[in-house]
Amino acid sequence: GLIAAGMLLVVYAMLTHIGGISGAAFPGSDTGASVLTALADSLFGRVGQVLLAVIFVIACFNTCVGLIASVGEYFHELLRHQLLPQLSYPAIAAFFALVSMLLANIGLADILSLSVPVLNAIYPIAIVLIVVEFLPGRFQRTSVWRLGILFTAIQSIPAALPFGPLSALMNALPLSSLGFGWLLPALIGIGAGLLI
Repeated sequence: GLIAAGMLLVVYAMLTHIGGISGAAFPGSDTGASVLTALADSLFGRVGQVLLAVIFVIACFNTCVGLIASVGEYFHELLRHQLLPQLSYPAIAAFFALVSMLLANIGLADILSLSVPVLNAIYPIAIVLIVVEFLPGRFQRTSVWRLGILFTAIQSIPAALPFGPLSALMNALPLSSLGFGWLLPALIGIGAGLLI
């Protein structure tokens, strides 16, 4: 895990650096994928584009297989005990693969415009869940979990999604400009959970 994380860190650091130094050279690119495609074409021509396509296919295929398998298994287990026991895992996985293929056709820029606000709402909650899990034993109380997640969600969901004045208020919290506006509410929630 550490080796994989280290390698991913190096790859994404290089991609960030490449985007930082070459993004302005290709104005009008709406995603990082289009910048990389234009850069590969300008540096290596057709061979660069083919190599980049192979890299994208391998990376995306790996992610797709993992996601379809895990989501299919999760819903198979969920539905098997509750609603549709006759629905098989291959059928559920095929359904999610088909839906994914259909959604992929709306284009990367549109997929990002739909998914980024939802991810910005969910990620802080996931981060708090993970951090609290690694805290010492006295933090492992139901009140700490519940209030930490509740306070984080109260900030992260309105800050990421359009909730009018509430969104403006949540985006005015300290560290919001850096994407960490949820940090203070999370700490308050964890502290309140400890006091309770």
